[in-house]
Amino acid sequence: MNQSQIAFQRLTSHQLTKSALKKGFDIQSKLVDVKNITMVDVSFSREPDEYELYVIKVGHTLSHLLLNCEQLIQCILFLSIFSPTKKMKEHGITQSHILQYNIENYLIRTQSIYDRILNLINIVFRLGISPRKCTDKAVSKNIDLKETDIPSKLQKLNNLLTKYKLERNVIVHHKSYQEDELRKIEMYHLLISKNDQIKSPDYKFFQIIAKDLTQEFITRKSEEFEQFNETLFVELALLFDSLEPIYHNRQNSLYLKCGY
Repeated sequence: MNQSQIAFQRLTSHQLTKSALKKGFDIQSKLVDVKNITMVDVSFSREPDEYELYVIKVGHTLSHLLLNCEQLIQCILFLSIFSPTKKMKEHGITQSHILQYNIENYLIRTQSIYDRILNLINIVFRLGISPRKCTDKAVSKNIDLKETDIPSKLQKLNNLLTKYKLERNVIVHHKSYQEDELRKIEMYHLLISKNDQIKSPDYKFFQIIAKDLTQEFITRKSEEFEQFNETLFVELALLFDSLEPIYHNRQNSLYLKCGY
């Protein structure tokens, strides 16, 4: 297990995670027919009260944030172990295409994290901000957060995630991910394809070069993304430290309010 996976494990074993996910699952299980519990849009046997709805929403929102984090780890694994199948090769898909796809996937997902963090804070504090208006300014400047250290922790996370923001925007709105080394790998894979078709003696030579370049590239990008993940998960754990007592107090107040 590497450092980013250890950091992620700390998130999944955090008191906020254990408490919120267990309570959310237990309450939802009581309100939903067991036959329908795996459905995306579940229907409740009765209308949840304020306490139940709060616990379900926090558990649901937190689980999607953690899933996003887990996907960042998976992107690195896909980057390092995936190679084209025979069917893919028939369609002209080379390892350079797969590398580009997985890097773009990673970069796009890094920018989903912050929106989910903001939404989690919105739900935990019961700020009542609609998803469309749940922006950094709307959350961090909210008066309910004024006496907490959460705005400063949000700022750290925002600064960290800005690292890949421009690249994500370019990929989504303008053009595919580009990097000199990746272009070089792409060129050699094209040469391999061309020389394989004509049975050229240079085929094996190009294969060796492409393999070495690809491995060096994968190692470098994997180390870069691993370091980023570790830093991100450590900062998230610090945010969880601040959110846990807020969640505990809010759900206790609602528990009493609803007459349990």
